[in-house]
Amino acid sequence: MNKTCKNCQFNFDGICAAHDSYYDYGNKIFDFNVTCDEWDIAFSHFQRLCEKHKGNHIVQDYMHNQCSKYTFKDVMKIFGLQY
Repeated sequence: MNKTCKNCQFNFDGICAAHDSYYDYGNKIFDFNVTCDEWDIAFSHFQRLCEKHKGNHIVQDYMHNQCSKYTFKDVMKIFGLQY
């Protein structure tokens, strides 16, 4: 998965809300394929990935148990993302 403006938590209807980002805070995003160091996964994208990988036992345990032995980083590794 690409870490782009398209699936970034700081993309608010095409406006960048990340400080020190490629577009900087408050500016319009013109290219949603841009990547930057401020990227973090949007919650809606995280939900879609969890649904896609719902058969994975780590994702199931993380999503359904408040005291899961797995962490957010464990789940992100399943999605192919490093945190």
